[in-house]
Amino acid sequence: MSRIAQLPLLGIATSDKVRLTDVDLSRTRLSTTDLRGVGAQVGEALCVIDREQGGSDALAAQNIELLSLLTAEDLRAARAADR
Repeated sequence: MSRIAQLPLLGIATSDKVRLTDVDLSRTRLSTTDLRGVGAQVGEALCVIDREQGGSDALAAQNIELLSLLTAEDLRAARAADR
């Protein structure tokens, strides 16, 4: 059985046009290439904190948009405001 087939799906929502699959790639050690290799269409990636260390650019090179809730700069600014 492939690593893809063994993935625990954390949630799936479907409609006529969209299927969203929530897979924690950081914990599974899979890549977008692995997912695309089995037919997945990957267009967006979600993270909690964009560390701003090139991940967004690396994903953009694969035509994947990185969506983040916060950035490292957001955290630095919040910390500076608390001082």
